[in-house]
Amino acid sequence: MSLSIFKSALGRALCRRPLSIHALACFNGTILDAAIPHCRHKHASVRTRPISDAAICQEGWDEPEEPSKALWKPPKTILWKPPRTVPWNPPQAATRRWRLQMARRSPRVSRRLRSRKPIGYAVFPWPSRLRRCRNHSTFFRRLLLDGTSRSQRASGGTEQGDLPLDTRWFYDTPVPELATLLRDTCAGIKEFSPGKTDLSYINPLTPVSQRKRRRKPVAAPLCRRTRFSLKEITASFIHYCNLIGGFQGGSSGSTLPSRGRRRENRKERRKKDLMVMWEVFRPWVRSYLQWRGCTSEDVMTWSWILTTEDENMVGLKLKAIIQKFRVDGSLKEGYPRPLPPFVILAILQRKHLRQSTLRIISPIIEDLYSPHHSLRIRDDKTTILLSIRLLRHFRETWPTALPRVVDLINNNFYATARSESPPAWVTHAFNRFLLLFSLPTSDAPYRNVPLLQKCQFALVQRMATLGAPITREGYRAIITVQLAHHKTFDEAQRVRNMGRNWPPWLTERDGWSATHRKAHEEVVSRGGQVIRQMMEAGYSLMDWEKEALVLAGKDTDSSPTIQTRSFWNKQKLGEGYVSGDSSRIWAARVRATRTLEEAWWNFQECKAQRGVPHTDVWEEMFEKVIWEEKLKKKMNDESVARKAVSGNPYLSRSDFWLRNLDEQKNNTVPGDGKELIPPPLNPRDGVFNADPPPNVEDLFGMMIRDGVRPKARLAALIIAEAKKSIPFAVTVLKHWDLEQAHHFLSPLHSFSSKQAKLSPSPTKPINNKVLTAFLSRLCNSRSPFKALRIIHHHRPKYRPAWNAVIQGFVHFLNPRSRIQSILQPHHRTESLRAVWQLYKDMTRLVDIDNETLRLLAVATERWMITPLPESVLWDGKPPPEKIIPVFFENIGINNNDEEPMLPPEPAALHAFVRALGFARKYAEMERLIRFLAGKEVKLEDTMGRRVLVAAKAFLEGAGYGVSEGDAEISNMGWKVLERLDPVVREAWGGWGEESDVEAYLILAGMVRGRRVNDVVAL
Repeated sequence: MSLSIFKSALGRALCRRPLSIHALACFNGTILDAAIPHCRHKHASVRTRPISDAAICQEGWDEPEEPSKALWKPPKTILWKPPRTVPWNPPQAATRRWRLQMARRSPRVSRRLRSRKPIGYAVFPWPSRLRRCRNHSTFFRRLLLDGTSRSQRASGGTEQGDLPLDTRWFYDTPVPELATLLRDTCAGIKEFSPGKTDLSYINPLTPVSQRKRRRKPVAAPLCRRTRFSLKEITASFIHYCNLIGGFQGGSSGSTLPSRGRRRENRKERRKKDLMVMWEVFRPWVRSYLQWRGCTSEDVMTWSWILTTEDENMVGLKLKAIIQKFRVDGSLKEGYPRPLPPFVILAILQRKHLRQSTLRIISPIIEDLYSPHHSLRIRDDKTTILLSIRLLRHFRETWPTALPRVVDLINNNFYATARSESPPAWVTHAFNRFLLLFSLPTSDAPYRNVPLLQKCQFALVQRMATLGAPITREGYRAIITVQLAHHKTFDEAQRVRNMGRNWPPWLTERDGWSATHRKAHEEVVSRGGQVIRQMMEAGYSLMDWEKEALVLAGKDTDSSPTIQTRSFWNKQKLGEGYVSGDSSRIWAARVRATRTLEEAWWNFQECKAQRGVPHTDVWEEMFEKVIWEEKLKKKMNDESVARKAVSGNPYLSRSDFWLRNLDEQKNNTVPGDGKELIPPPLNPRDGVFNADPPPNVEDLFGMMIRDGVRPKARLAALIIAEAKKSIPFAVTVLKHWDLEQAHHFLSPLHSFSSKQAKLSPSPTKPINNKVLTAFLSRLCNSRSPFKALRIIHHHRPKYRPAWNAVIQGFVHFLNPRSRIQSILQPHHRTESLRAVWQLYKDMTRLVDIDNETLRLLAVATERWMITPLPESVLWDGKPPPEKIIPVFFENIGINNNDEEPMLPPEPAALHAFVRALGFARKYAEMERLIRFLAGKEVKLEDTMGRRVLVAAKAFLEGAGYGVSEGDAEISNMGWKVLERLDPVVREAWGGWGEESDVEAYLILAGMVRGRRVNDVVAL
């Protein structure tokens, strides 16, 4: 029985026989509770709770009507207003809200859409003009607080009535949100990830505890209520263009129709275009655009940029638009850029962006905060979204630009600071920024640790100015960066003075006094100091802090461990409360060791206390076993070299190789790298294990028998680092993910590329790290052409994958490689051509890095020293002529005033100097050295000094077998050496010692050059 029938039947029954007062009171409460979704009256005794403005906007409350035939009337003292509360009954709250939404949305919205009619007035209907059409079904009005920012309204910092009210206008539209629309249109927008917060649908100023986590995408409603904005108008234009086939995904690769068909469809397309223009650019929309200083052409331009599928085309389109405005004279000083904030936010939402595109976007963002910009950013929510998305792209593509994000936050976020302490949402935002600045960069993560620390300290200084405290999240971010630093001198001395037993207690040296002993006992790592400050601030130690403390050099029972350098940002395992130490603490203990025996002892203890170890513990154990095998190979090579040196009275390459090896041993500090140290010679000084540590195959078999499947990181580690066969790598792939393993190997099993394309695609995206590891394994196993087929099939947007295949072909060109005896001449020719072709294919998808430049330089050097046909060229030119402009453009020599695309690194510079030296390009070498001196590039370390030593050796005319014999070329090199001598002395203190040059030539197997006049001097 429906509620209306029940009410009428009850009314007739009450007329025939009235109830007592007590019974009537009981009925009143029950009936009114059930009648809430349809009855507009509110019982005075019903408990209520406030709701936000956003909820009112979504649910669409109407003005209350006068009660006509109600069973119960409220007291006369209550004044009725637009309802701002809903009845609160916990067991029935969800059902009532759902009924209220369905009852008020679906029928009413459909009627409004069917009865919508155009309004024929020329200007945008602001309140003075809307009074006459306020009952029109297109527009809805909502009262908001005037004088408060969006962040204040989102955080609930004000109460209604404190400030005057402002009016905003909304309208019903069948268009989905822009983020949802672009996901269906473009291939570059990241898909939904379960368990992660998507800030495109959630206000970033909302506290994390109040956010709703979506486990699956919510179906878009048929119609939603939205306010007038440039973003919604652009979304409407893209939506209607998609309906006629304009911006649908995958259209970039379609072929153009014939001329006759275009002539036939011209009339039909004209009708569709007119339909789109009529549906989108209605009179009030055109008036709104004119009021904002925009036109319909601007909306089309924004849609043209946002619907681009290729990331390379995004940068080209932005560059073309800016050049067009400059040519037209529209882009003058004080005139706004042609792009509003929502376009930049949508571009930054893509998975990948090229560095050239980010260079174009950066000045546009700076102009969006200019006070003269009509579309400038005024709220903190947009600033947070811009910073988060810029951080993600800079971390992956352009790490040196991270300080720009810090300047953006410090100058524009919470700029209207007051004297009192900042609200909670400001504190939460700053601590979340600290966390984002603790994530490692994709390129050279440990080399960029000082840059991350600099950014964090700038944020902490800003927080201290505002009075915002550091929470547990912020402390953890700072600890993560401090754990990734090199050891200081005192920390290194403390680790060296530790005993070889376990736990490694401090061992007193001869002649130590009480002062020495106390000084070494009080040494605390930088990560441990931050943990101590965190405890002084009132935070207790949880599992994450205990793991960090183990890596900082102190176990949970206060026993010492080996301070280990690591980015310890592992995700929580979600185990809840467990008795004893968690699995992550045991993983940290296995990692904070020096030898395989120490790691195996901790692994056995974990297995005895917790049963089958977690995957993280297995990962750390596999890493120790792999590096132990590398250590054994290195020790075997050392013993062979020492035997060769002992029987040879002359200096050889082995002598200098052993000298460098001894220097590396003296400078190595346990815990600064992944390398292990040999076990002690006396077994009593080491760790005793009942069972000896296994090798990689045995440990992998143990893990599979225990029912543990390898994760992506462990699978990549075993495949790439363990020098095992291809069948073993395929076995690891299948145990990791059988579906992706078949997809990896599909190009090798198909007889043509067409069959490979027709193979079923996996349901999950390809893991780039595992793919890179498998490609490296193929290249190291003398199968680079198989790796070439795989990478051409998958075409990943991941630099290390391309570098791995290029390195495999460069290794084929090594004249000292053992594989040269079985290679045919055409293999070397094809390898050299494949290097350049891979470079060109790589630049179409991703940006190159210093490793790519180094590999190109090494391939050029081997082209000159390996006998190859003269017809082997790169795009019709010799390789030296091709790599010189590539190097000069990327390290910034051609554009000296701008920031370089890649900061010069010693390894790439050394390979480039060798390539220039063998090609006798002395003028280019002089230009390079002067550029490095002008930019004050640091070359004080071992690899940096090698760059200067190699430059001097090649300017003197060094070469393989014989030195330079041409008098003109020799004099040119010596003259360049004389001109560069004062420059090098001023910048780096000189070229280096003569012994360094001699050692470099002997290790390289080259002959030192001499100045040639008219006679060749060897």
